[in-house]
Amino acid sequence: ASVNQGTNTTTVTITAPQAVINWNPNGQLTADGRVFVRPNTTTTFTSTQNFAVLNNIVSTANPSVFLGTVESLVNGQVGGSVYFYNGNGLVVGTGATFNVGSLGLTTIPIGYNT
Repeated sequence: ASVNQGTNTTTVTITAPQAVINWNPNGQLTADGRVFVRPNTTTTFTSTQNFAVLNNIVSTANPSVFLGTVESLVNGQVGGSVYFYNGNGLVVGTGATFNVGSLGLTTIPIGYNT
């Protein structure tokens, strides 16, 4: 997978049927946790084939906070499976939007082979 970060957008291009991305977030620390997707921003996972991506949020002692939009696209249409893991918690705030084929949010470790 490749990640291209812009001012208000992050595009993650998935090139295999399965991918694991280890994120080391550095967003703003709030009372609810560390912001992972800022307000008025969009993180897009995109591929030309159906995919599953595990976003393993590491190196944080705080919950990850979603305040913006997360979408996943297969050939420009909503699809794909997007999973987020943070053992310290995940917070979906007001204004957060998920427009994905399948979504998983968990604090339970997910086993995977790389």
